[in-house]
Amino acid sequence: AMLIPYGGIGTAAQVREYLDLGAEMVGVGTVLALSEESTIKHETKLAVIAARKDDLKQVRHVYPDGKERKQNMLQFEPYQGRDDANGTAGLVQGIWKKNSKVGHIYVGHSVDHIDSILPCRQIIKNLVADL
Repeated sequence: AMLIPYGGIGTAAQVREYLDLGAEMVGVGTVLALSEESTIKHETKLAVIAARKDDLKQVRHVYPDGKERKQNMLQFEPYQGRDDANGTAGLVQGIWKKNSKVGHIYVGHSVDHIDSILPCRQIIKNLVADL
């Protein structure tokens, strides 16, 4: 079976561990979302860098068809306006609206491994250093 593990991956050692366990690919999200090239506002990137996985809140989204999805997020001041089942309006506030301390960003446990804003090229180089 093809395995694509993801979630909390932020170091070369973790990438190596999954590949050694038989994974054919390793997916990363949060570390690339916080890259220099990312369009996420700078204030949010800095807030995520300062956060640790214990600061994340797990939210449960229930969609109209009854399906449920859980996600980790870093919550800023709660968004009080109308929103959808996925919290899209709050997400927009958290990641793009300049000078706003409202909203949230969905991030994974790899926040523990992010301590600076780097270009994507350097992030990938760091993640494959043990290969």
